[in-house]
Amino acid sequence: MTDLFRTKEPAFCDYAEQIMAAHRARGVAVAVVDRRGTDYQKFFGFRDAARRLPVGENTIFGLASVTKSFTALALMQLAEQGLVDLRAPVSAYCPEFKNAGQVPVSAAHFLSHSGGYFPMPRALLPDLLKKLGIDPRLRETAYDDRVAQAAVEQVARGLDAPAPRLGRPGEYMSYCNDGYGILSDIVRRRGGEGSYARYVERRILGPLGMSRSTCEFLRPSEDADTSLLYSDDLGVSEGDRDFYRSAFVLNGGGAMKSTLADLKKYLRMYLNGGRGEAGAIVSERSVRDMVRPRVPAKHHQFYGYGLSVGFMRDLTVYRHGGSLPGVSSHIAWSPELDRGAIVLCNTQNVPVSLIADALLRVAAGWEPQPEDLWTDCPWEPEVIEAACGRYRSGEGAEVVIEKDGRGLSVLNDGKPMSVRMVRGHMALLRSGFAVSELRPFFNTDGSVWGARLNDRIVPKVGEADL
Repeated sequence: MTDLFRTKEPAFCDYAEQIMAAHRARGVAVAVVDRRGTDYQKFFGFRDAARRLPVGENTIFGLASVTKSFTALALMQLAEQGLVDLRAPVSAYCPEFKNAGQVPVSAAHFLSHSGGYFPMPRALLPDLLKKLGIDPRLRETAYDDRVAQAAVEQVARGLDAPAPRLGRPGEYMSYCNDGYGILSDIVRRRGGEGSYARYVERRILGPLGMSRSTCEFLRPSEDADTSLLYSDDLGVSEGDRDFYRSAFVLNGGGAMKSTLADLKKYLRMYLNGGRGEAGAIVSERSVRDMVRPRVPAKHHQFYGYGLSVGFMRDLTVYRHGGSLPGVSSHIAWSPELDRGAIVLCNTQNVPVSLIADALLRVAAGWEPQPEDLWTDCPWEPEVIEAACGRYRSGEGAEVVIEKDGRGLSVLNDGKPMSVRMVRGHMALLRSGFAVSELRPFFNTDGSVWGARLNDRIVPKVGEADL
């Protein structure tokens, strides 16, 4: 433990424990690494709360969308070898994706979530396996070519279906899990390993020595040191190890499982410009390409390839988080600090990015709690009037904005939010410690067609659609 963390650990732990208590987090593992070693690590709570089994550095957690950084890394490897052109139409590598009548969507567009799609209904693996007559309790599906082929056909149909588009490819960043599903299928076809899971295993995990990381579903569920998955919203308050429950049909968007010990090696690889202890797995130039700002996302944040780019005071911060039932995860690092932070949690909907930021702030010599950098700025009455209405995502999320005596009231999936209007016609929605950004998008006549809710742009629902 460095002197900075020794001095500020009580304040950090108090802040982290407040977040855990407010969001009912059962178990959390955190670490800060530099290029060579570990500055700090700490474990909170339990991997199995009922049995009071502790979390350790080898405890397996789900990573959810942190997986997308692995998918992007795999694509960069294939691009270096000349096996994939990131600027070529995706249909050149995935013929099931027709992209009929549209401006061609490239792998680069899907890598930066800028393919032009509103959030879409999730294509879930349990539903597909049921159609295929496969019992996932008896057979590992991560390497199954038949499952992958059926999955890519399903995802491609969804992307090709007639539906309003968000914009031209490259115009807007809006999170698209299906785009990363297609990218993982390109890895399956072009990577030479027979499956996405095997490619990641042999070309990323193996060379980095990440021996307890995998895209498999059964092996982690049977490991004695795998955390239970806690999802209060789904009624899984006691926890289980059902990694299949909300898995996407294609693995590149959220299937990775890993440990704190393994992710320390993964983050050091980025800090060392693509080099692990056994040598380089990707060039430094490709790492720079991954973190280059490609398209604007949230306020003062951009998305690159499988990683987002933002700022904390005078620091640049590269990051990605993940959220699925039983999973809240986050990795982040700053080139100016030459340090990275990892947070793994076994409970859904815990704002672990705040804990990762607190770790980086302590590493920078600051206090762990965030500063308030926003300026209150009430919206004009005509903006409030235009923004009022219902916004509905294909993934199932729904936001309702109404006028009230203070200006705005917002329901997010039926839950009342604390609303703070700030500069730039933005609103901050708070629930517990979690803060979401809401920003409406305007037509030329002043009407509103949609709104950004964090990393997703959600269309406004017309009266005919209610």
